[in-house]
Amino acid sequence: MEEQVAQIPRLAEERALMVIEKKEILYKKEVQKLRKQHTDTISSLQSRYDALSKEYRSLECVTAMRIERLEREKNDLLARFKAMLDMLHEKLKEAVRAFMEFSKSVLREFSIRHRDTIVEYLADSPDVRNAAHTMKVFARPFLDNRQFDKGSKELDCLTSNFPSVLEEVNRTQSRGFRR
Repeated sequence: MEEQVAQIPRLAEERALMVIEKKEILYKKEVQKLRKQHTDTISSLQSRYDALSKEYRSLECVTAMRIERLEREKNDLLARFKAMLDMLHEKLKEAVRAFMEFSKSVLREFSIRHRDTIVEYLADSPDVRNAAHTMKVFARPFLDNRQFDKGSKELDCLTSNFPSVLEEVNRTQSRGFRR
């Protein structure tokens, strides 16, 4: 029994060393497992980052192309709009000039040239009365009350019968009698 008692410290030490070894093995396995998880997570995140990077570059390229296309469309529309305004500006200017010439003249009704110029402007407008009002607004500062009333009455008469006046102007122009 003494022999057994004497072996207790040695057995305790052996068991303690075995427990420590097992714990170290478990610790190393746990560390290895955590490192693998960490490496896998880093790989996964890196691949997602790379995919997002490619997607971002792709979206950036597509967006740049869209912006460029929209810029071209905008510039094209602005150029067309400017051309339309320039054309409208010229027709409006000619129509206002004809309106003012008539208003200042001794004529009782529009001459063929005055009528054709005014009708050409009014025909391009979707709302004839509004276009006639625009002409009056632009001509008003250059006419006295009597001249403005004379021109307004004749213009109102022309706009009230506009479809027939337009038909007559077209018929006259198709025969070759132009201003």
